[in-house]
Amino acid sequence: MQRDNLLTLKHAGVPLLIGTDGAADAAPAEAHYLVNLGVLTPREALVTLTETTPRFIFPERPLGRLAPGFEASFLVLQRDPTQDIGALLSITRRVKRGIELQLPH
Repeated sequence: MQRDNLLTLKHAGVPLLIGTDGAADAAPAEAHYLVNLGVLTPREALVTLTETTPRFIFPERPLGRLAPGFEASFLVLQRDPTQDIGALLSITRRVKRGIELQLPH
């Protein structure tokens, strides 16, 4: 039933957002779940996670694109998440507002 409801919303043009009320780093697991459920493709999940959701949460901030005037916040991954959404867990670099953050050990 959840899949059908989400697909109905998606096909009606309702933006699906990825986030969680739980752990701060649980969003990749939710993206993976939506791909496995057949609601989103890996590419759609990536766009939802990195563009749609941040723009909804912070509409006044220039987020979600690598373009002039946008915040230089991004992740570098070992693999292409548009082919395998599990690649979201293969982070090799984190940059937030132009400053590289240390990866946890």
